[in-house]
Amino acid sequence: MKKRFLCLANSRKYTNRCIAGIELADKTRPGFKYDLVESEKGPRWIRPVSGQGHGEVAAALVEHIHLLDIVEIDGCVAHPQGFQTENVLFNGCPPSWVDRIRPDPALLEKLLTRNEPLLFGTAARCIAKEVCASLSYSLVLIHPQHVHFHHETSFSGKPQVRCGFLYQNIGYDLPVTDIAFLQRHSTDLSQLDNHDDLFFAVSLGVEFEGFHYKLIAGIIECNG
Repeated sequence: MKKRFLCLANSRKYTNRCIAGIELADKTRPGFKYDLVESEKGPRWIRPVSGQGHGEVAAALVEHIHLLDIVEIDGCVAHPQGFQTENVLFNGCPPSWVDRIRPDPALLEKLLTRNEPLLFGTAARCIAKEVCASLSYSLVLIHPQHVHFHHETSFSGKPQVRCGFLYQNIGYDLPVTDIAFLQRHSTDLSQLDNHDDLFFAVSLGVEFEGFHYKLIAGIIECNG
């Protein structure tokens, strides 16, 4: 079975990648190229995973994929793992590039996750695994405000880019794992401070020492 999706997250996962996006269907409305596949929280997400390790996808398979690309994967089988209900196993072939959309704030506003006053139900950086058992999703798209990027040292002693921001008037400070963003901006983060038209794909990661951490897995930059 083939699945088509709009890529909104392309992030580092161990030494490989995690890609994810919003599922698309063939158009049914005149004037539209694609239809969104909907869920109760808004557009439905999909995360292709491998059958190895923590489901990370080999970097070589997705080097040609960028945020806002529309891609297809084949041989898909639903593979939910706890709250990561978006996971699908695929055949391990490189995703096929289909199309690309422009970074239009008005369009991206239509893709935002609905009914999400707190990120995954809390304002904390991480969630205990016992609490995550009550969740049924692990990916959201948000439009943050008052963003501020900064460098910090991770628990493992490595340099880390983080972003402080407001969402629904609640403050957060989360690590950035978007590969392309880090390559473009890690040496000069101040240029994006208080940028009005950034959209974040936020993911709830795999367990680490009893907790699941919130990660900014995709940053879409629109012209403010």
